[in-house]
Amino acid sequence: MASGNIPQLKILLSVLDDPRNDLYLHLDLKATGFVEKELAACCSFATLYFQPREKITWGASSQAMMEMKLLKAATPRQYSYYHLLSGLDLPLKDQDYLHAFFAKNAGQEFVECSDYQRDHDKTRYYLRFQQYHLLQQFIGKKKNLLKYLDFGSCFLQKTLGINRTKKSKMTFKSGANWFSISNDFAQYLMTQFEPIMHFLKFTYCADEVFLATWLYNSKFSKNIYPAQGIYQANLRIYRWENHNPSYVTLKEAQDYVASPFLFARKFDLSKNEDAITYLRTHLSTRNKL
Repeated sequence: MASGNIPQLKILLSVLDDPRNDLYLHLDLKATGFVEKELAACCSFATLYFQPREKITWGASSQAMMEMKLLKAATPRQYSYYHLLSGLDLPLKDQDYLHAFFAKNAGQEFVECSDYQRDHDKTRYYLRFQQYHLLQQFIGKKKNLLKYLDFGSCFLQKTLGINRTKKSKMTFKSGANWFSISNDFAQYLMTQFEPIMHFLKFTYCADEVFLATWLYNSKFSKNIYPAQGIYQANLRIYRWENHNPSYVTLKEAQDYVASPFLFARKFDLSKNEDAITYLRTHLSTRNKL
C-alpha cells in the first residue's frame, strides 16, 4: 500500500522484483505524478497487479478495508505467504533468504498480537471501535475542529450506552498492521470478509485491531511467531519518534541487516538516501553470492 512518493515506491518494487514474487499494489487515489507503465517497468521478473485505486484516509476505515481488498485480490492464487508492506518499507534480507525463511517457518503467522495499546490507554483503545467515528474520513492526521467533534461524539455515544461490540464474544487484541501471514490464515480471513468489513465501518485506526483480533480468536492463534517484544512478531523494525516511525539512519540500516528482522521502515530518498543506497548495495551483493 502506497500513498505517494513514487521515486521511493520504484525502489521498493525493484528490490522485490523476483520471479517467485507476485506484487499487488494499491496507490492512493490522491497520488499524482506517475504512469502505471513506469511502475510496471520496475519489475522484469515479478508480476505486478494494480488494485483499483481508491482514496485512502489515514486512521479511517478505508485504510483497513483496503488491506482486506488486497488480500481478496491475491488469495485466489493460493500463495504460500502474503506480506503487507507500505511504500516506505524496504526488505533487510535478499529474496533467497526471505523465501528460505518462510519455507522453514511454514504455517507460522508473523503478526503483532498484544495487549499493549489497551494497557497503555484503555479508554482510547476501545474508543477506536466501540463507537462510531463518523468524521474520521474527513480528518486524517489533522488535529482540527472536526477531530474534536468526532471524538466528542464518541464520548457522548459512550455515555449514552452505545457499544458496537457489546454482544461480541471476541477477545480484542492489537498490533501493527504490517504482517506476513500464511495461505491458510489468509483463506480463513476471506471466510470472514463480510463480518470484518462490517466491523471496520466508522472505526478509528482499526487496522491495528482487526487482524490481531481475528487471529487471536481463531485456531491459528497457536501459530503466532514466538518472537520476543511487542514489535518483533511481525519481524518489522522501526524506531518511534514523536509518535511516528522515524527515517532509518545509515547506522541503523547497518545494524538492521545483521538483526533477525526482515523488513524496516521508513525510507525516503529525500531524507535518508545513504541508508537506501547501503541497503540496495547490500541486497544486490547478496543476490550475487
